[in-house]
Amino acid sequence: MAHLRVLDLRVRYRSARGPALAVDGASFELASGGQALGVIGESGSGKSTLALTLMRLLPPGAEVSGSIHLGDVDLRGLGDERYRTQVRWRRIAMVMQGAINALNPVLRVGQQVAERLLLEGVGRREGARRAAALLERVGLGDGAAARYPHELSGGMRQRVAIAMALALEPELLILDEPTSALDVSVQAQIMNLLKELKKGRGISMLFITHDLALASDLCDTVAVLYAGEVRELGAADDVLTTPRDPYTQALLSSIPRLYGDARPTFLSGSPPDASAPPPGCRFEPRCPAAFAPCRDHAPALVAVDSGSSARCWQYQAPPERAS
Repeated sequence: MAHLRVLDLRVRYRSARGPALAVDGASFELASGGQALGVIGESGSGKSTLALTLMRLLPPGAEVSGSIHLGDVDLRGLGDERYRTQVRWRRIAMVMQGAINALNPVLRVGQQVAERLLLEGVGRREGARRAAALLERVGLGDGAAARYPHELSGGMRQRVAIAMALALEPELLILDEPTSALDVSVQAQIMNLLKELKKGRGISMLFITHDLALASDLCDTVAVLYAGEVRELGAADDVLTTPRDPYTQALLSSIPRLYGDARPTFLSGSPPDASAPPPGCRFEPRCPAAFAPCRDHAPALVAVDSGSSARCWQYQAPPERAS
């Protein structure tokens, strides 16, 4: 059953060159009960904007349209105060990119984990007990609550950020590049923790990453973003092993392989300007498979075989060929 349903979500930022469309018509669903949706793509594709929109943490001046439902609750219809008190951190929580920036350097980490509990009226002694239990839950025992952020490694700080996000037992956890600043061995520890929370605790996750290997390790479904649009959407095994969209194919071709003679290929060019996107397919200037309709007509996201969807004229009748 779909727990999070996003339909035709659009986010515009104001800029000196005109409105910049950071997310353009994104639609997807995420089931409850420990399902994970991976959101992948290059920097600037709209991944973090999507996460901040769900948390209602966009900067002033951002314009949002479309619908977002969490269960039977219309999140777009909630006022800011009701969203703050009923949804944020209670039902949806987020682990920001770069845990060191989320921690106060002059407060012990136990105090920081307990802070949200104290705001809910929990007593200080009970808050400290629960904070210690949360830190233990994410693999930080042995007095970690009494330490300051600078006394912890990068992986330990990331675990503290996850413990803070879990303080009110949310149904959905949004993770924005949670392992991007960590070395490989620590990445593995964090990924094992996330898999335990997903499978053992039944927490659904929206996992934002540029690392396709991490997405394949954790996620059940994958959405590929490019220039604010969903380029491909489907089961992780299908999208990452038999990609249909040329952009997804290019991303996967850039990854070195342990076996085989194929060399990684470089994706030339850069994403389009969000304030002045091309009139046709946004990937057309960089696409090796582009043909005439791609230049002037934007393709829709359509279903292809195996239940995946792709945004490419290869899978739909081009305008001049349509009957």
